[in-house]
Parts: sequence; structure tokens; C-alpha cells
Amino acid sequence: PDIDLKSLLRGASCNEIKVLKSIVDDPNNTNDYLNANNDVKNIGLNPLVHYELFGKYEGRRLTTEKIQQVIVRSEKKEYKKVKDGIIDIETIKKIISSTDVKVVSFDIFDTLLLRPVIEPTDIFYLIDKKMKDKYGLDFLKYRMNAEAELNNPYANIEDIYNFIKEKYELSNKDINLMKKEELECERYLLSKRNDIYAVYEYAVKLKKRIIATSDMYLSSKFLKEVLVQKGYNNVDKVYVSNEYKARKDTGELYSVVKEIEKTTNIVHIGDNYNSDYIKALEANITPVYYPSIRNIVFADKTIYSDNVWIKGVSPDPMCRILMGFTLNEYFKDLRKVKNQSAFFADFEALVRLSIAPVIFYIANSIANNEDIQNSYEQILFASRDGYLPKVGYDIIAKHRKIKPSKYVYAGRRAYYSSQFDSFIDYLHSVDMIEKHIFTIENILRGYNFDNDVIESILCQLSEEEKKLDYTKDKQKIISVLCRFKKSINDCYKRHSENSEKYYKSIISNSEKEVIFDCGYGGSVSQALSNITGKVFDKIYLWETEKNKQLDKKQGSKTFLLMNENKLFVSQHLIYEELFSPLEGGCLGFKNNNPIIEKCNYSLQMADEYACIKKEVSNYMIGICKMFGHYLQYFNVTDTFALQRMLVGSVQSSPYNEILLLENIKHPDTAFMPKTQSLAYKVQKYLNWEYPFAQTGFDNPNNKVSAPVILMENNFKIGIHIHLYYVGLGYEFLDYLKDFPQKFDLIITICDENKVDVVRNIFSSTISNLEKLIIKVVENRGRDVAPWLIGTRDEQSNYDLFCHVQSKVSPHISWGEAWRKYLLNNLLKKNSVKNIINIFNLNPEVGCVFPNFYSELRNSIVVAKGHLLGEDGEDNIICELINRLGYQYDISQRSLFFSGGTMMWYKPKALKPLFDLKLDIEEFPPEPIGVGGKIA
Repeated sequence: PDIDLKSLLRGASCNEIKVLKSIVDDPNNTNDYLNANNDVKNIGLNPLVHYELFGKYEGRRLTTEKIQQVIVRSEKKEYKKVKDGIIDIETIKKIISSTDVKVVSFDIFDTLLLRPVIEPTDIFYLIDKKMKDKYGLDFLKYRMNAEAELNNPYANIEDIYNFIKEKYELSNKDINLMKKEELECERYLLSKRNDIYAVYEYAVKLKKRIIATSDMYLSSKFLKEVLVQKGYNNVDKVYVSNEYKARKDTGELYSVVKEIEKTTNIVHIGDNYNSDYIKALEANITPVYYPSIRNIVFADKTIYSDNVWIKGVSPDPMCRILMGFTLNEYFKDLRKVKNQSAFFADFEALVRLSIAPVIFYIANSIANNEDIQNSYEQILFASRDGYLPKVGYDIIAKHRKIKPSKYVYAGRRAYYSSQFDSFIDYLHSVDMIEKHIFTIENILRGYNFDNDVIESILCQLSEEEKKLDYTKDKQKIISVLCRFKKSINDCYKRHSENSEKYYKSIISNSEKEVIFDCGYGGSVSQALSNITGKVFDKIYLWETEKNKQLDKKQGSKTFLLMNENKLFVSQHLIYEELFSPLEGGCLGFKNNNPIIEKCNYSLQMADEYACIKKEVSNYMIGICKMFGHYLQYFNVTDTFALQRMLVGSVQSSPYNEILLLENIKHPDTAFMPKTQSLAYKVQKYLNWEYPFAQTGFDNPNNKVSAPVILMENNFKIGIHIHLYYVGLGYEFLDYLKDFPQKFDLIITICDENKVDVVRNIFSSTISNLEKLIIKVVENRGRDVAPWLIGTRDEQSNYDLFCHVQSKVSPHISWGEAWRKYLLNNLLKKNSVKNIINIFNLNPEVGCVFPNFYSELRNSIVVAKGHLLGEDGEDNIICELINRLGYQYDISQRSLFFSGGTMMWYKPKALKPLFDLKLDIEEFPPEPIGVGGKIA
């Protein structure tokens, strides 16, 4: 019941649907999953839903293979774009600009005005918390079902509260308190919908008569006041159902409007398809359906409805309010929203929809925690991931009286000298996280030793000692450094003294301190306690067992802000890096000021960090301005739902959204000489049951088409066939004789005795063939070396180039069908027209190839094969990319290639690969098998 099974079953057969239904109906199947994964029980999510959204990526196993077989069929998804099918604002303006239109009518709620909620009654929960806190009144008990119980479709707010008074025998004072609070809360939290406000302003400019028409229990007087307060100063009249005893959803209110307005030349704009569109149309009023933000986001087949709309977003009303505000802020002006199918259209969307709400949750949770606010003199935020939470907390502090904050420079290199007697002792405790070359120079510079000390040590090392790698030669490196113990320890001592001076300067006079950090093992608390002699409590997102033991040992306390378990193993990496400022780590201190590591950040990363700071600040200012004194009652408990978009974008979105994190590259020179992108780090720790998950293959944005009627173009075209099996020459001839445009043909063969045979086949039977070149090449590197080396000199002669081969694949039964599938898609007449048009219409496209052949794809899925390769191909690729001059780490996000190595491309796009001038000796002699080699 917790998920739309249709989304799971797209493409499944009737038998597979029956299998899945029987599995869902039998609780023993899903109980086994819960029993095998105790942490899932605590989340409270349907086991099948948990597996579909998270479990399969975490490497969890299902006991029923049939479930896996059904789910594999559903992996390939394409979602509706959020703006598709919605009338645009400029069209609405044209409709109301007609001289025949005398009156423009607007629905009020979700059209002119927005509530920051998912469900309309969510606002009652906020009022309830305030009423209980201030007056001890159970507002929710009295108000939630009052309208339904009253059963009067024309009831006004007075009727509702009279009913509550009589049913619960409440005093006039209590009734007036609750009614006043409800009205004030509505007035306080409502905001205008910007895109519809633009339509309203246009109607004012046209001097149209403007009215508002609503099925509502509130009075027209109150609604008119609110509309004016929110900027709608020119609404001439408000029609509400409770005052005319007529409703829009029956069509009766439209009859009233037409009678009073004395015209049918009315355009009515609203978000309810039945009452604002169908009933208006039936009343001969021109309707414009402009859906609510909720209906836009959670429409059928959007990625949000498939991944977020579980139990109405969340069973936690405070989480629903927070997500309602978040969605309103992003979608309140569709003119500024990209028409995307993915969770996040761009990096800004990721910040606004995912990171900003989490920052608010963290900051507001700290502000609302009475234990934290009453027990400490100040709230410390540890660098670097405490940076954005402090920004959020300080914005809340401008609206509420809460404890002051302080940003504290921290990190392993900032305080490591407090934990060991010497640098050598410290090195004994350190193991490299990454298997990268890490030399003595890397170590000394990474820990900010004095430059003269570093140079003095290096000049006394042999060439062999300079090349020692910490990951392999840890003990040798330690032995070498022991020769320089005095100078090293002098630096170490200065570091320790400066650290102690800094940390003692930031502490308060209270008995204990509390510090925010993303988590997890308690190292920051332990280090600062060692230095200052004070107990440091912690505010963490998550903690490890080590931290629990530390708390017991040193009498400290940890306030946890998130559900106990992360939703995916590398989730914390995203928060750690995106919560940070654009600066390097703290290396130590001098004169009580931090020494910050110098980093060369890209312009793209700098822009994105400016975006993070701006969008989070705007979000915090906006939510504080809207909710004001209600912030103290805003206690979100469902952190799972709060993070569902981020989790979905990383794990279940087919749109490669992890690539939004590609520009984020924070160096960690103390542990990782090679700087890796956040996208790579996050994906590296994820397990993929489904080989094509989060690759480019299932990303609908990577699919492009064009007309098959050949458009005018000036492309100079070259085609290369590696004809190892000369006997297949006539098959290629059959394709090329109908080639729709002039082209040159380069054929490479491995048998010099077959040159004349090949020339005779191809030279005189192809009408559009301009030049034929036949080259004899060495039988190395399959088709790849003959292509990259054999045609290298010709590449610059062409605008478009096609590489194909006489692929036989004798090791598989469907090898011939695979070849024909590729050639049909690359050389068949209509395919060629389509491809040439693709390049013509899409200047940014550099390479075009068919999707994976179905048999090849299925065999990989069944075998749970690794598209990264199983014989070290990923390392070969990385080496090749490094030779091209790029720094890039291969992971699941990177994978998008031609299964069969046949493609069309622009030689300009692949120029760096040809300029590399690979040598034939780099390709080992045949036979080479199917993997593990550069080809």
C-alpha cells in the first residue's frame, strides 16, 4: 500500500505481475527481509519499498529471487517532465487580453495564495503546538474533524467554532482564542504565487474587472484583507461559497457570479480540475486550469510521485510543512523552473530542494532543543562542515533569542599533536584510506612542517627514499623519518603549543561545551577535551559505536539529529563537503589564527559554492520571515522523508544526477594526494545489484532522435570498416550501396593477399562513394588499433566519421544478430539520415551510437556483470585519461559507451584521443580474450 506498484511493474508481463502480487500478499516473504535487516524495522517503511529505493543499492539480499527478477524489469524508467501539459503564463495572458473578456476570476487557495503545506490541514498541527504550549488547549482534537462532523457544505468559520463549543462544552474565551489563532496563522503564513501574480498584474494593466471565487469557510471580508496584504490590491469582489450558499464544485457558485456580474464573458483561473475547470466550462465560463504546486510535483509519472509520494510525503506533519514550504519556494514561478524530469534540474535546484531544508532542520533543531539551549553558554560549530549549519543558526538567531554561536577551526591536522607524544607515534596510528602513492614529501607538506625543515630533510634523502610509498612502505618511511626526529619533533611541539593556545581561547566559562559536527566517532570531542581539560558534548547527525563508548568513558553526551541509520552508506560525504566553505583544511595555528591549506579550486566549484551560500541564506531568511514565532514549535521528526529527494537522486534516478556533484573537489592532502570529485567518492561506496543503475545507458537525456528526411548539410563524411573477416564484405556493401550522401571509405584488413578482392567488391558498386582507401594493418588491438592508429592521419579531413567492424563474436550464440543490430542502426539508409540530422540539429553532440543490444544487456543483468570491467579495465581507462591530460576517476556515473565499439562521431570531439598517438606495441598480439587489455 505504500508505493504505486504500477511504477514497479512498467514493462513486466502478466505472469510477473502475478508473481509480485503473491509475494506482497504473503507477509513471510517480506518478514524474511526485515529479519535479515534489523535496521530497516526501525525506519517503518514497507520492506519491498525499502529494497526498491535503498536496499538493492546497499547490497542487501532478498530471500526471494522472483522479486529480484521482477524488479530488474522495472529499472529502465523515464519520467514525465514537470511542466509538460501545463498552459504557460504568456498564453493565459493572451486569453484574458481578448476584448470580449470583461471579468477575470481567480481561485484563491493554491492559485492566488499558497499555504506552506502538503495537506491543507497541516497548518492545524502548527497551531496545535502553540495552543498547547501557551494555553493548554488541544486544538487538534477540537478542530481537525469539525467540518466533516458538522456536515454542512456552506458552513462558515463561525458555524465551525459554534459546533466545537457545543460539542466540547468550551468557554467563549477558549473558542475565541482558537479562532483568532487560526485566522492569524492563515494571514501570517499565506504568500502569493508569483506566476499567477504576473497574470493578475497583467489583468490590472488591461483594466479588467478582477474577482476571486472560492469554496471556503472563511469570510469574503477576511479573504479580501489577506489578498490586499499579500499585494492583490485590485480584487474588486470576493465570492465565497459559505456566504452565497452555493459552491464551485457543484457549479452553483458560477451561476451566482454570472448573475451578479451580469455577464458570461468571464475567464476563471484555478487549480482544481473539477471545480475550476469542468464546472466553469459547464457554466459557459472560459476556464483555465493551472494546477496546484502539489499536483504539478506529484502528478502521475513524475519522479517525485514515484520516489517521494509515500504516505503523503511523510506521516510527520512538521516535515510536510517544511517540504510544502520548500516546494512552494521553488515552484511558485514556473517561468523560472527548468522543464526537467529529474529530481534536480541543476546544481541550484539540488541546493534549494535538498540541502537548504536540511540546513534549516539542523539549525532549528539546535535552536529548539531546550537541553542544548539551557546547558551551554555557546554553540560551537566545527570546521569545515559546521560552516553552513552555523550560517543557518545565525539567521534564526536574528528572529529568536537563542545562545550565541562560534565557528571553531578543527580537523585531524589542526589538533593531531594533542593526541600523541610525537609525530612518529602519530604516524604509527595512521593508515592510508586510498591506495595512492604517498611519499615522505607528501606527508611533510600535508602536515604543514616548516618549509626549511622539509627542504633540509629532502636534500638528505636518497632517490629511492624519496620514492617510498606510505601505503606499501609505512615502516620504512617511519624509519627514515626517525633520522630527523629532533627537527620533526620541534615542529610538532610548536604545533601542539599553538593548538592549545587557540582552543583554550575559544572556550567559555561554563562547565561543559557543545560542538556541532556531522559526526561520527567522537574524535573532535576527544581532542578538544584533551587540549582544554573540559568535557565537550556533541551535536551529530549520526554516530558510530566508537562514539557511544567514548561518551561512556569520558562522561560526554551526544545529541543525534538524524534517524539512527544513514539511508545510504556515503550519504555523510555529501553533507560534509556541501556544508563546508570554499577553503582548505586547517593545518594548525599561528598567533591564534588558523593556517588554512591553499587549494586551487575550479571556477565551476567556486560558482557552485557561491550558489550554496546564497540559496541557503535566502531559504533561511524566507522561512524565518514566514514562520516567525512559529519556529519554536517547528519540530521535524521524520528526517527520512526530509532527505528522500537527495537519496533518490543518488540511488534511484535514471538521470545521472550524481554528476551534479562532479565539480566538487576538496583535496585531502594528508590522506589522499589525488583529489577526487564528490560524485566519485559518493558512488565508490555504493553497491549496484543492477549493473546499469546510475550509468548513462538508462538516462533518457542521453537519447536523441531526428527526422529521417535528410536535411541540407555540408558535412564531409568518412567511414572506416575494419574488415578482419573479408567474407562479410558483401554485407557492408549491401548497406553502403544506398548510402544517402557522398562519403569516403577507409577499409583496414589484416591479410595483404585480400587487397584486390576488397577493392573489387567496393570500388564500382556504390554510387555515393568518392574515395576508397584500403590499408593492410597488423592483427593487433582487434578493431580499435586499426581505427585509432590506421585512420589517424585521415581524421582531420572529415566533419563526421563512422567506425564499424566485421564483428562475429564466436564466443556467443547471438553474435551475428548483435552485429546486424549495430549495422542496422549505424549504416542503414534511414538510420544514416537520422544520425546526420542529429549532428546537424544538435551542435553539442559529439558521438552517437545505438543502445546496448538486448541480448548483451540481458546477459550482463542476469550475470550481475560489472560494466566497469572485471579485469582491471577501470585502471587502464584511468591511465589513458590521465595521458589525455584529464584528471578523472572512473565509477558507475562515468559509464556510457558503445557496446560493440561501433559509432558515429565528430573527429573534433575525439581529437585528443587521436592526438595521443597510441603505438601499435601498446596493443598485445592476438589472442587477447575479451577483457583486461587496452583495446
